[in-house]
This record gives sequence, C-alpha cells and structure tokens, in this order.
Amino acid sequence: YLKEDPQGIRAAVLDAIVPLVQGAHFQTVGTFLQRDLALLEKACAANGTCKANFPNIEARLKGAMLAIQKDPIRLKALDTELAPTGEVTIFQDIVPALPFQMFYEQKNYPTMPAFIAAFAALIERRDFDGFRALTAAGGPGGIEISQGMYYAIMCNDGWAFDLARAIEKDQAAEPVLGQMQGSPEVGEAIAKLCKKYGMAARPADQYAPVETDIRTVIANGEMDPLTPP
Repeated sequence: YLKEDPQGIRAAVLDAIVPLVQGAHFQTVGTFLQRDLALLEKACAANGTCKANFPNIEARLKGAMLAIQKDPIRLKALDTELAPTGEVTIFQDIVPALPFQMFYEQKNYPTMPAFIAAFAALIERRDFDGFRALTAAGGPGGIEISQGMYYAIMCNDGWAFDLARAIEKDQAAEPVLGQMQGSPEVGEAIAKLCKKYGMAARPADQYAPVETDIRTVIANGEMDPLTPP
C-alpha cells in the first residue's frame, strides 16, 4: 500500500513484521520457541510462587517431546470422517506446537508455566485420554485454516522455496525443538507442489524495500513465537 498509493495513506502501523526478502528464514520456529521458553522461564524464576511450583519448564517440555518421539501417541479417533481408519497417531510435534500457539496471545502467559507442567505430566504418565479431543480437530493443532490458500501464499511470497534450508538451519541450532516442522524433506515437498501447480514467487522488484516519510509505527511482541523482534 505504501508503494502503490502513498498519497492515500496518512500513517501506517506494521504489526508482527517479517523481512520482505526471500531466504529470510523466518520459519526457524524451534529457535524462536527456544527464545520464548527462555524468556518465560526467566519470568517464572522472578516470581516466587511460579518458581516454587513450576521449575524447569523448558526441560520438561523437551523431555516430553523426546518421549513422544520415541513412542508416539496412538488413539481411537472421535471423528471417523477425518480419520477413516478409526485411529490417529500423534507425533512429537504436538508437544511444542501447543505452547507455541499459546505464545501468540499475551493473556496466556501467566498460565503457561502451569499448562506446560501439567501437559508434560500427562505425557510422563502416558495419560492420553484428554488428547482424544485433538482427533476431532479439522486442522494442525486444532486450528481451522485453508491449506490451499496457505500454501498458495507460501509459494507466492517465495519462502516455500527456502523452507527446507530454514528447517536444516533450525535443527542445527535446536536439535530437539527444531523437530517441530519435521524433516527438510517436508520443505522440499512443498516447494515441489508450488512448481507443480505453477505458483511461482512474485516478481523480484516486489521484494524491494519501501522508502517513505509517511509516519509509521512498527509493533512487535517481545515473545511473539513467529515474528520476534
């Protein structure tokens, strides 16, 4: 908008920005989650009640993830339309995915140490009855999105073509939490889909930085899980 109609814009707010450049690797989600967990643990340690009741939340979350990686969760499905075989297998990515999503809302932060501790305890006890609700969810982690639109934007914005390298970078930096997105082959498969359906990245000139003297506020949440400062 700033490029196309500068005369029609009085001021701008840019919220949760990512670099407008191909290969920016903003999909290193394990690295970002590690950053947020460290900030959460630091905040918890500064509060006597939290520190006493929920120590080592980062280590417990990683331990739970490794436990599921070793022995995935197998459940009877609640929705057989979504799971025609009647069974669902949940892998280790579910463990970091739930707190990752919670970091999007600041109002969740006060309860997150308790949530992570309780979540890890269920996994440690192999108590998965409550997890069956996930087998009736229509999207990843229970989030309803249009996969077609999502992948089209990935292709059109160009970062689908660098996703495999982003995953490799993420897993090198964070061997445990970096497994959240699966293997680099997942990124390669998405890039192939983009090419198969003719969804190329936008023209290179559209990635050029915007230069403007229009008054602009940039707002980024300190613990935003995908677009940290």
